[in-house]
Amino acid sequence: MLRSNHPARRPVGRGSPLPLVGVLVGSFPPGAPRDRGTVLRGRGQGVDEVTGVQDDARERRRARAVTYGAVALLLTVALVQLELWPLTAYRLFSNVRTDSRVTLELVAVAADGSTTPVRLPSDQVLGTTAHQYRDLERASEERRRELVDAWLAAGAVRADDVAEVRLDRVRQRMDPGSLTWSDVERTVVVEVPLAGPTPEGAA
Repeated sequence: MLRSNHPARRPVGRGSPLPLVGVLVGSFPPGAPRDRGTVLRGRGQGVDEVTGVQDDARERRRARAVTYGAVALLLTVALVQLELWPLTAYRLFSNVRTDSRVTLELVAVAADGSTTPVRLPSDQVLGTTAHQYRDLERASEERRRELVDAWLAAGAVRADDVAEVRLDRVRQRMDPGSLTWSDVERTVVVEVPLAGPTPEGAA
């Protein structure tokens, strides 16, 4: 019996590793049997990979848009100097110190013309409302009377002894030697008369 010196060729079939190689590389070598299920699985895997890449790119674009939008909003609020909680203009708690300043001062004027500055105490709630002095100019007469009465009471000034309350805009300058402020110019912004009945009594 004659024996061939060449090794017997293994028939290619389902047990052949060639279909697995085709799945891994995405194609089949020439002559390799193609199983329909294997081909479909290979194509499906490619589609899933492409879809995953597209989803990642979409998420990155969305994240960049949110980040850039938030930064732009914070910068806009800071530049425009708006205080819209929870957004803030990042104002410093200290003011720039120079040798001149302009302040608003509430002055009680008696019937004889004498004046008394209305000092709001810092240990009371109304002591933190001096920034509302500027509202007197635009407020109605009734609202002006309400504000003035509250400030006089907080400053321990008897309203019966006051003929009118005056809001002055005062320009001051600091003495470099004594570090004390002195008035340079005083302008009357608004006058609120207190003589006569209150708006409720007049009604």
